[in-house]
Order: sequence, then C-alpha cells, then structure tokens
Amino acid sequence: MADITATQLSPSTAFRIDRGPVTTVLFALLLGTIAIGTLVDLRQAALFLIGSFLGIALYHGSFGFTGGWRRFVVERRGRAIRAQMLMIAVAALAFIPLLARGEAFGHLLVGAVAPVGVSSSSARRCSASTCSSAADAVQPRSSLSAAVPRACW
Repeated sequence: MADITATQLSPSTAFRIDRGPVTTVLFALLLGTIAIGTLVDLRQAALFLIGSFLGIALYHGSFGFTGGWRRFVVERRGRAIRAQMLMIAVAALAFIPLLARGEAFGHLLVGAVAPVGVSSSSARRCSASTCSSAADAVQPRSSLSAAVPRACW
C-alpha cells in the first residue's frame, strides 16, 4: 500500500481573503443599493441586496448547471442533474397554476414574453467574440441594454 502523508496547514495559510476584490464588490453593492433606494424605493434596494448575497452564496457553493452536467459526462454521476430536474419540476408545479390563474396575492401575473437583460442582450450581439451582421442591426430594447458598453458594435 502507498503511504499518504498529509501536512497540516497553519491557520494563516489555510484561509486568506483577497481584500481588493472583496472591497470592490462590497463598494459596488453599497453603491447599487443606494442608487436603487434613491431612484426606485427601499423595497427594491432590499431585494437587490438579498439577490446579490444569495448569488454570492450560490457562487461560493459552486452551484451551477454546467458543473452537474460535466460530472455526469466525465464521472457518470447524475445526482446534480436529478436535482436540477427536481428544481424545474417544483418550479413548474408552483408557477404554472399561478400563471393560469392570472393573479397571486392580489397582483397580476403574466409570463415574460421577451425578457432582455445585460447577459441576453450581450449574447445576442456578441456570440463567440465576433459580431454577426444580423446582430449589428438589433437595437437595444431596454435602458439597461443601452447602458451596456457596446464592445462589438
């Protein structure tokens, strides 16, 4: 049998925080929260913070759809894919009846027909680091898309 030895890391080298990116992200979150709270309202600013911190938690938990598919293909482990299918099923069971009803908790519910955000508008314009002629003709459909730098245009 092979001998495996493990060296114990000192607490100072085991966990180090790179303060530059953390400070930058916290400053951006603070600036975004203040801007949303000023321009929209405090409820939307609170939702921005909740969504941001949930996104950071999912990122640090290595949660993602592609990782599960990679594990399935490379290691033949399908646990993550089963979890994804369960999440899709639960979301469908929850939201299809609400959308069919048309309202929830006194608020009108409709399905989004063509949501446009930063990622979808950027992907539409610049796929595979090149721009197609059809993408050059597309005009942004939201103010958020208009604020994105047009590196490919």
